[in-house]
Amino acid sequence: MRLWKQWLSVFHVYPVIVKRPRSLIKSFENGLLFQTNNVEDLKDKMEWAFENPEQMTECGKRARRRLLEEYSSDKALEKIQILLDYVKECE
Repeated sequence: MRLWKQWLSVFHVYPVIVKRPRSLIKSFENGLLFQTNNVEDLKDKMEWAFENPEQMTECGKRARRRLLEEYSSDKALEKIQILLDYVKECE
């Protein structure tokens, strides 16, 4: 799943299952990660997700909360300001 699709899913509080590595998703915290090219691992994660809908809902809520906290427009502006200050110092 492309990163923008993960973000879109997270924004709408849909829990996600994605292949490793992804910085946005922490397995069993705010989604599920499976090992790339490991069908058995994907199957296990999908089974767990279907057997634990309440936990997956909570994962989706935590993912959305993290997205809003770490990737908000305020955070983006803060990072841009740091970059601009750095460029200004280099002049």
